[in-house]
Amino acid sequence: MRLLSPALVACLTLAVPLGPASAQPAARNVTFMANMNEYAGMGLANQNYSACWSYVHTDGSEYAVIGVYSGTAIYNVTNPSAPYRVAFIAGPPSIWREMKSYQTWIYLVTEGGGAGEGVQIVRMTNPESPILVGTYATNFVRSHTVSVDPARALLICNGTRNSAGEQTGVRILSLANPEAPAELATWPAGVPPPVPVDLYVHDSVPVGNRLYASSINSGRQRVLDFTNPSAPFEIASWVTPGAYTHNAWPDATGNYLYVTDEVPGKKLAVYDISNL
Repeated sequence: MRLLSPALVACLTLAVPLGPASAQPAARNVTFMANMNEYAGMGLANQNYSACWSYVHTDGSEYAVIGVYSGTAIYNVTNPSAPYRVAFIAGPPSIWREMKSYQTWIYLVTEGGGAGEGVQIVRMTNPESPILVGTYATNFVRSHTVSVDPARALLICNGTRNSAGEQTGVRILSLANPEAPAELATWPAGVPPPVPVDLYVHDSVPVGNRLYASSINSGRQRVLDFTNPSAPFEIASWVTPGAYTHNAWPDATGNYLYVTDEVPGKKLAVYDISNL
């Protein structure tokens, strides 16, 4: 499994709301350094924060990117004892928002609709002053999760929907021009909206020539051949123990796949994928 960067560890800490001032998080092989909780009480039913990601600039400075109900907050966490916010990128209101980085850009997606919907593109050339430089909203305007293939400059948007709320599948975008993404392909190919619910992909991760796609509603883990990103196709799929497949990640050898179900009490499943 991939090790977390210091910025991502700090990011996880930033996203945890604290109780009374005297309360301290439980120590589990980590040292508590600081807490920023500027957006408490904004979300529905106190759901204030969603996903987070790390961004490490070319000069070595580190940033935590936090999804909040009304947008995305970006913090400098280079000194983890003294984080500070460098920007807030407003977005459609939603209890769910996710982000990934590519070179000196960050891409933000959400399930929320309305003003600003689509993939928000944030330029981090000057990380102390992030700039929203554009929004991609061609063929879909909402996305549950987002993945990046940095080796091939690809942005993969999972669980997408159009302005009518119809499911539009996985959308694969080229980042050859990072501020003007261009669609290369969709999965499943040739299926007009609404894409059947059993083919909905909740999350995916591209590694080498494979895309590991988790279809939560059908409880299936899928493996797509991603050799040609313009024409991905399924090479294997199977039902996971909880039949509500959340996400997956291969080990460094590519021989084992770790998969979780979004079901309370279900354990991590490990699959031998050396021969699909």
